[in-house]
Amino acid sequence: SKLRYLVLSHNPLESWEGAEWDKLVCLEKLVCNYTSLSSIPNIPFLKYLEMTHCLIDQLPTKSNLDNIEYLDLSDNSIEFIPLWMESLVNLTNLYLSNNRLSFI
Repeated sequence: SKLRYLVLSHNPLESWEGAEWDKLVCLEKLVCNYTSLSSIPNIPFLKYLEMTHCLIDQLPTKSNLDNIEYLDLSDNSIEFIPLWMESLVNLTNLYLSNNRLSFI
């Protein structure tokens, strides 16, 4: 597929299970605001991920978002930032406002 930009906001999505992201090799931008998703997807070729107002309370202990440049996880319930985020060398924009972070 040549799909590069996908918006799934305001849908009753609860899980990434069953999604065949490996077939969307051109997908660079994913927007999933106002969903019931509680985790971020592992899509290695993504450059832009926006998941605000979801049900994310923790980030995974590891991730393969190596190409991510823009990450907006504002308005969730995230309590801490995992160490793998330090290795995101392409990340230039990180938004974590209105979460439950008590330290950085």
